Amino acid sequence: MVEPRISVLICSIDADKYARVTANYRRLLSGHPHEIIGIHDARSLAEGYNRAVQKSRGELLLFSHDDVEIVSGDLAPAIARASASLDVIGVVGTSKVLSGYWPAAGHPFLHGWLAQPAPDGQRFYVGVFGVDGPSTTGLQGLDGMFFVAKRAVVESVAFDEVTFDGFHGYDLDFSFAAHLAGFSVGVSAEIAVIHASGGTFGDAGSVTPPGSPKSTATSFQPRSVPPSGRSRGCWWHRRRRSCASFRLSA
Repeated sequence: MVEPRISVLICSIDADKYARVTANYRRLLSGHPHEIIGIHDARSLAEGYNRAVQKSRGELLLFSHDDVEIVSGDLAPAIARASASLDVIGVVGTSKVLSGYWPAAGHPFLHGWLAQPAPDGQRFYVGVFGVDGPSTTGLQGLDGMFFVAKRAVVESVAFDEVTFDGFHGYDLDFSFAAHLAGFSVGVSAEIAVIHASGGTFGDAGSVTPPGSPKSTATSFQPRSVPPSGRSRGCWWHRRRRSCASFRLSA
């Protein structure tokens, strides 16, 4: 059986980060069919990923932020094992989408695990949301720092670069749309990821992760402030055609 090619797709405007993350993927995927495609002038992650997909040739498309490090040594075999039951494979996500913030449903709807460096640079925080075995199926939404999709998924569900014209929201929208389209979405506990940053959510209409060339004002639409003194926001989903309310700090 021919091993599927993995296309690693990365949007990055930071040359040093791009060099580090591509070296990590080249080392881990050495000996396996793969290609690495960088987009360095993306107007948004949705737009950049759509463009990268058009350039790619792989059967498995790996979407990655430029500030992650994969520390599990068998990345390609782990992806292959997960792809036996999953069409979209992440490392953390939710089995119940309530809003544009994927952990909003809380436990027991959160799944997967990841690590992040502590502020002192000497330790790592490990967040275990829920590990049910080597992989977990039945999810609705994923975090976009790292995920893999079969080509059939991206050919059916493109990234919505019109609605999500910044650097947040595109991942949950894509994975939820894949779920609604009948694809199997889930996480693999066998892929160990260190994510250097968690992004920064600012005002209700502005989302700006570190290093991003722009912010977005379309992913989250603020409404009036209710009597509670907290701002209520709305996340519009193109597939569900409904508005899920969530709370943002005033």
